[in-house]
Amino acid sequence: MPEPPRSRKDRTTAAILEAASRVLARQGQAATINEVAVEAGIGRATVYRYFKTREQLVSALWEAALSEVEERLVAERPEQAPFEEGLIRVVRAIASVGERYAVLLREQNNEGLERGREMLGDRVFALLERGRRSGALRDDVSLELIAEMFGGIVLSGLRRALEQGLGIDEASIAVVGVFLRGAGNAGDAERRSATTR
Repeated sequence: MPEPPRSRKDRTTAAILEAASRVLARQGQAATINEVAVEAGIGRATVYRYFKTREQLVSALWEAALSEVEERLVAERPEQAPFEEGLIRVVRAIASVGERYAVLLREQNNEGLERGREMLGDRVFALLERGRRSGALRDDVSLELIAEMFGGIVLSGLRRALEQGLGIDEASIAVVGVFLRGAGNAGDAERRSATTR
């Protein structure tokens, strides 16, 4: 079924946000509203009518990114997959949006990060609980701490993996693999275990 036509306001907002993500990705903190307007092909005054400050624009980018992650999570259905595959689906949903909004990870917007944690928290926590029940996760560390560790690995690992040219699927599998098995190879883990006995 085709999407209903968007209003002019919606199209203008989308154009500004698309332009902002590109300009911020290229220029980071140095990006200006004027450069966003030029990239969007509209006047600076128009951008200011929609977003009074740069902070409002960055907040709107966060909202757009989180909305897309939510849509992708609904489509990916991580709760219906086996534990490891469920984690990969969560990371893939974040990564597929993260490519477009990777700049947000460099923007120190704690409000956006906190909203992301709230949105993902219950889903990820349910997956981690399932992983613990299945024996895939250790039980000597709290699930809250494991969830924090997972979040940190996802944010930093995805950013670096995508910067290094890994595709979304490769990056998602790599991040979950490091989270679940560490960075060492299986032979190293067995040797270390044997030497500590």
